Parts: sequence; structure tokens; C-alpha cells
Amino acid sequence: KSTLRGHGHWVTSVSFSPAGDLLASGSRDKTVRLWDPSTGAEKSTLRGRNFCWCEQHIATADGKEIRVYQLDGVLVAFLCVQDPVTSITCSGARISAGTSSGEMVHLQADFLKCS
Repeated sequence: KSTLRGHGHWVTSVSFSPAGDLLASGSRDKTVRLWDPSTGAEKSTLRGRNFCWCEQHIATADGKEIRVYQLDGVLVAFLCVQDPVTSITCSGARISAGTSSGEMVHLQADFLKCS
């Protein structure tokens, strides 16, 4: 048993990366943290509350902003949407976000495709 500490508020979501080599945690402190699950070491702190894994990237959402990061924490895309994002999911190069207006926003992010 180990405990990973770093968030300043409730942790609201956790998920292993598709390869299982990273663990992400989203929090009400408006951060998504990436951890090495074998050592418990924090690898990166990203801006956002919600997140999803996209191929070799991670997408985060907070307010009206969606960010896409490389797994080393480098920001590669920043998108603004009309209404606050309440949930986000990814499949390949597609990102879909649910918003507070009851609408869904679908994005095709071709740069996320693996070569």
C-alpha cells in the first residue's frame, strides 16, 4: 500500500494510461497530476480538472478550456469552447466534451494520431 500526495483538494478521478506506465489524478484544485505508479513519484502537474488519455497524449479540461499535453507535460494544443466543460473523453484523434449547456463538442485532432 502507498499513498500519493500532492493535490490541494478532493481527488475526483484517477486512471491508468493505456500502457499502464502512468497514473493520472484529477482534482478540484484544478490540477491533473501524472504519477509513476511503480515508484509513486509525481512526473508532471497539468492544468485542468477532468482528463482523458488520447493515444500518446492526455487531454485536460477546466472551465471553457481544453488542453492537450504530451505525456512529459509539454502543452501541444489549447482550445476554447463556448460553455464550461463538465466531462471529456478521447478515442484516437477524437476528443468529445460535454458542456454545462447540455451540448457536446466534438474535435478531430489529427496531430494526436500515432505514426
